[in-house]
Amino acid sequence: MKKIYIIILSVFTIAYAGNAIQAQNFHVLDINNSKDAHPSNYSIYDYITPDFLFGKYQYAVLNNIAYFAASDGIHGIKLWRSDGTREGTFMVEEINTGSSLSSINRITASGNKIYFTVDNGSGSELYVSDGTGQGTSILKIFPDFPSVPSYLTDVNGALYFYAGSTNQIWKSDGTVSGTTMVCDLYSEIGGYSPTLLTNANGRLFFVAQSFFDGNEIYTTDGVPGSTHMVKDINPYAGSEPTQLTPVNGLLCFAADDGSGQRQLWVSDGTDAGTYKANNPNNIIVDNWYGITFTVKDETVYFSGNINDNDGSHFCAYNTADAANTINIIKNINPGFFSNNLYNITNVGGTLFFTVFNGKDQVLWKSDGTEAGTMQVRNINPGGRNIYLYKDFADANGTLLFSFYDDAHGYEIWKSNGTEAGTIMIKDISAGPSGSRADNITYIGNSVSLFEATDGKNGLELWRTDGTPDGTFMVKNINKSVSSSSFPSALTQNADSSKLLFVANDLKYGQELCITDGSQEGTHLVKDLLKGSFGSSPYHIVNMNNETYFLANIIDTANHTTSDVSVITKLCKTKGTPATTKILSLPSLESIINENALTEVYWMGASSDLLYLYIINHATNEAELWRSDGTKAGTFPLKQNMYAYYAVNLKTVGDKLFFTDYDFTYGYELFVSNGTIAGTGIVRDIAPGANGSNPSNFSSFNGQLYFTADIGYGPFACSSNGTLAGTNPVKALIIATSPFVEANNKLFFTGSRTVGRGTELYAIDKINNIAYLVKDIYRGPASSGIYNLAGGDSLIYFTADDGIHGPQLWKSDGTKQSTKILLTIPDLSNAYIADFTTVHNKLFFTLNGGLWQSDGTNAGTHIIDDANLLNVTSLSNLTAFNSKLAFTAFEPSTGYELYVGDVEDKFIPAVSNAESILKNTTALNSFTVYPNPAKDVINVHTNSTAIISLMDQQGRTIFTKPVDKIGVIDVSKLPAGVYYLKNNTTGETQKVAVAR
Repeated sequence: MKKIYIIILSVFTIAYAGNAIQAQNFHVLDINNSKDAHPSNYSIYDYITPDFLFGKYQYAVLNNIAYFAASDGIHGIKLWRSDGTREGTFMVEEINTGSSLSSINRITASGNKIYFTVDNGSGSELYVSDGTGQGTSILKIFPDFPSVPSYLTDVNGALYFYAGSTNQIWKSDGTVSGTTMVCDLYSEIGGYSPTLLTNANGRLFFVAQSFFDGNEIYTTDGVPGSTHMVKDINPYAGSEPTQLTPVNGLLCFAADDGSGQRQLWVSDGTDAGTYKANNPNNIIVDNWYGITFTVKDETVYFSGNINDNDGSHFCAYNTADAANTINIIKNINPGFFSNNLYNITNVGGTLFFTVFNGKDQVLWKSDGTEAGTMQVRNINPGGRNIYLYKDFADANGTLLFSFYDDAHGYEIWKSNGTEAGTIMIKDISAGPSGSRADNITYIGNSVSLFEATDGKNGLELWRTDGTPDGTFMVKNINKSVSSSSFPSALTQNADSSKLLFVANDLKYGQELCITDGSQEGTHLVKDLLKGSFGSSPYHIVNMNNETYFLANIIDTANHTTSDVSVITKLCKTKGTPATTKILSLPSLESIINENALTEVYWMGASSDLLYLYIINHATNEAELWRSDGTKAGTFPLKQNMYAYYAVNLKTVGDKLFFTDYDFTYGYELFVSNGTIAGTGIVRDIAPGANGSNPSNFSSFNGQLYFTADIGYGPFACSSNGTLAGTNPVKALIIATSPFVEANNKLFFTGSRTVGRGTELYAIDKINNIAYLVKDIYRGPASSGIYNLAGGDSLIYFTADDGIHGPQLWKSDGTKQSTKILLTIPDLSNAYIADFTTVHNKLFFTLNGGLWQSDGTNAGTHIIDDANLLNVTSLSNLTAFNSKLAFTAFEPSTGYELYVGDVEDKFIPAVSNAESILKNTTALNSFTVYPNPAKDVINVHTNSTAIISLMDQQGRTIFTKPVDKIGVIDVSKLPAGVYYLKNNTTGETQKVAVAR
């Protein structure tokens, strides 16, 4: 692998040195150009499974200073701190994690220190900080492997956490010597995978599963040997405790004792002191994600229900009440479903929460009495009302929250408990996309910090004191690196002149976009789901000069949920907002939105009809539908199909071929002409209950070509949709690959005789007879053909002739034209993939680099383009209108779409490509440090070299000779990303300058 990497890089760098930075054909279409610092504190994905009930979003606060993770575009994601002022907002220190892509999570204040985890890609470790660079260090627990800490929890100044790599509970005082194991769950209690670590009266409580019981509550006082199960509430099965909440020296939680109902329990940490609260009304605790218990004085408040049709009840349990009884304060919505009372938050003694009233999600408050429990305000009657999950904050007695309505999107709001006093603080980013205010955290002195965008800058750190003038961006942390749009579903439009794709950006979310290959010709097709949510289009297909796709659209008829209710609908477009329509097809919509386990597995188009294969995973049944875009022309063709069998579908002309299982015929070939009567089995190819298992469907010469097991192997077959017209291809060939078309022929790999292995075959369009193209690896061995890709008149593939090893080959279907293109040493150890043709030119990736071939040795080379200098993760190669598009990652732009012309004049050939490959030399490597740098960069080379410093556009800032050791002065350069190039070898390294 190392050798081929050197070979490839040598080709690139030698050509690059000769051409300097001239070729800039391929260019990035930076769809999501928002430069986001994204100040956050993620903790909901702990260890293996997400735990939404434990999730924390607010920043950690210590001594009125917020700590959070953010990226400035230079150092990657690092620990930052802010006191709410520009001067007081800075990176704590560049932590040497070994990777700029490392992540920081679970930031937690405990005692007088800040703890957090850092994952550099090889497992996370625990760090501690006093808020200074000098006081930030790793707490390395295990010398040979990462500790993978999670559930960081403060217990009276000591930090407790779960070391996931060893299944142990640990605690720390912030020093290496003071970081000790509390319990080895596996050996001491036979337990594993603890969750919901909670401090109650100085004891740690948590939920764990044992070998003999399901999930139950355990506790420890931090002394080794003190960990024990609190009570075996539901022996063997487990009570699945949730919503662990400390109150008045006790722990309140919800559990199921085997009755099938989750009820309120109380514990002091002992078996005898763990009991179910008196429950005369048989209140079942609501347990949907985001529904938590809240404490006021000695009372815990929660949402419960008596049955699913009686609405959510606002309930209270007073731990100081000798009656030990749950009281219903108010039945908020009699007659409506349960699990719809969210965000109960104590704000200066007033309990705020949101509740669904049957039409809108509205804000309520309570003082703990029925009379004092009332609606505060219905902000957007009849529209979308979304209170951001877990984002209620007590700002010194005022409620702050992030709220979404149709006109403003997510913005920051406040409430004093009155209708008039419930207002938007500031419309930070006007319009339905909003500012996306999030992570609201009160740090003291009337200041709250949060994440937001004003539409000009990305997601940055903002502050508010509750007034419009006191609401502003604290600091623009990231000025250099934009976020990713993650383009996907790259598809030619109906006339192949443009490319459709799905991309995500900060303003619109994930929506359908279109490009002609230029930046100015790239735009959103239409914002189908208004705001930043995104309609997430998928299954993009062309029919009758229009493009059809499925997308998530607002369900205006559904007022049964408290969030944005969307349904999947069929849409069509010609690439402009005016031509983009949402089709109304009630019968189809009722099927594809039947339940959460229903999916449109496949959608395709014949010459005049759309076909949809819909699977209901709840029943493991499928249905085949058709649509011409009208209500009358949309209906099922075949129902009660067996979805758990492999599915193959292919349109050929005006027909759809597909596979289905029948108890009489087994797994066989079916066809449909778009009518119910014209939908049925084509032929019982292999009589009996097993069937012929048709696969590898391909359209060629107006017929379907496929492989089918006719009793002794998967043979190449063809079908015109009739019984008589469905037969094995003449010259019976066992086909072992999908079919690929080129030069009026259909190519595939197959075998026929015992004395010859699997080789390249073709079916001629004129006589429909299969023949051997060439016995590449002569004799009984196979040539291992793969990566078949067809152009206009050439087919490309990799094969091994037994002499040169796996290499790149070409063929036009004749023996004499089937030959090796270029001998690349050690190709068997390289990663070669993504074969894509544009007319007769092949493009592919080789060990991460983009290559091309025009069918000649000289025209087969790595693509020399300065814009691809720092590009990695190339994939999704797609041809359109004599252009090539692909997705790739570049540090300054993220994962984005790249497009380039593919004519020879745009892609200069690399001179002497074959000789370069055969006569490689080792790279004259060089090292640079520190990185990032502030004033100087030290450069070490293996020998005398010429070093150039370039900016992100490839422009040379200065060049100087270095004799093994050199110093580059960068003290006067602005902060940002630069590149150092060794002109002697062509090797380039990225460096960052920090200020």
